Amino acid sequence: MSSERLYDTDFYAWTQQQAERLREVRDNRLDAENLAEEVADLGKSELRAVNSHLESVLVHLMKAGYSPADQPRSGWLNEADSHQDLARQAFWPSMRDKIDLGRLWRRAIRQTNRELTAYDEAQLAADTPCPFTLDELLSEEFDVDAALKRLTP
Repeated sequence: MSSERLYDTDFYAWTQQQAERLREVRDNRLDAENLAEEVADLGKSELRAVNSHLESVLVHLMKAGYSPADQPRSGWLNEADSHQDLARQAFWPSMRDKIDLGRLWRRAIRQTNRELTAYDEAQLAADTPCPFTLDELLSEEFDVDAALKRLTP
């Protein structure tokens, strides 16, 4: 696939490919190593953003699903929906193997438990299984209400 096409279809893969190519350049006028690192970091930044948005989706869904509080529920669901949309927009196919949904799920449980503890609410079990796949979380058809029903004990 050409670099121009890859740039448009999978920015993350393009940044990693270009970084590798820059590392191969032996022109003394070009700071290839530092330039390669900066280009690679552009892709890593995109990957961190997707991970962060996915974790936020999970945290907000868990708070809505497990907290007995009614008033913030609609706000949590709106946040989950917003973060899901941002994750989907920032996702590139080559990121799939770099996203560890199990790790994100465990981090989301810890974050949710910290927030629930602040209000003396019940904790989620650390070994609660993730009911979602990465494809489901990144789907254009993602429905926070349906996702919430899958979470509710």
